[in-house]
Formats: sequence, structure tokens, C-alpha cells
Amino acid sequence: MKKGQRDKIMFVCTGNTCRSPMAHVFLASQIRNIPEFAHYTVTSAGLWVREGQESSSDVRTIAKARGFSLEDHRAQSLTQTMVDQAVAILCVTLAHEKFLKENFVNLPKTCTSFLEFGNDIADPYAGNAETYERIAAEIEQKIPSIIEFLRKELNDH
Repeated sequence: MKKGQRDKIMFVCTGNTCRSPMAHVFLASQIRNIPEFAHYTVTSAGLWVREGQESSSDVRTIAKARGFSLEDHRAQSLTQTMVDQAVAILCVTLAHEKFLKENFVNLPKTCTSFLEFGNDIADPYAGNAETYERIAAEIEQKIPSIIEFLRKELNDH
């Protein structure tokens, strides 16, 4: 990658402790061996974050059951620098996408919400284990559509 070139695929949610980290690890695992995605890094951030907060134990357990680890994940706030490095930003809700478009500049051409893939992903914060599992399954189900969307979008760059 050349300096200043966009090379991040970014998921954005509210607190960066559940939805966006799960989407991050689910997508990263699926594209790991796809050559056209080899030079992209998948990451995540939140809009209203308690910096350094861990994912909940339910989220870590759900990820582990699927073969992923979120043990080292710590919440981070979306910054303009991150936006500048992103080739694609995928927001878990339309409200997050609207906030980005109103409060950040230099957004990548590909900046959309999960509505592109059927529906927003509800915030499970403080829900029970079943709620988190339902959200994880919903995100996981969207990953193939996200990959196809990114293939089409990123081929235009």
C-alpha cells in the first residue's frame, strides 16, 4: 500500500463492544484466503465509546464458540484518521451512517449501513445471552452479502 492509500474495511456501531467487533472478526475470517482482499485490513470502531472497554463476556463467549477471539479487543472511537484510511465503512444502522455523513469529511465512496443487506442490527447492549446470540447470528448471516457487495464496490476503485 502506498502512503495515504485507503486500505481498511471498517465496521462502525455505537460502543464498539458488540456489533462492530463481531462483524469485524466474522468478515476477516471469511476473506482471509480470498486473494482480492489480501491487501485490506478489517477493523471496527464506535461513535460513542468508553475507550478501552472490553466486549461483554457474552460477546466473547459467542465469538469463541465460533472459533474467534475477542479477548484482546478494546473499544475505540472512530477518528478522522480512521475515516481517511477506510476504503469502505459499513455502519450497523442507518442512524450511524447519517451521523458519519454529518460529522466526518473525506468519507470513502463506499459508506453505507446494514440496510444495504436487509436491515439494521439492533443494539443488544445489556441484553441477555440469547439476545447477543441472535444478533451474532444476524450479523453472520449477512457476511456473504457483504463480501459480494465489497467485491463489486472495491473493484470500482
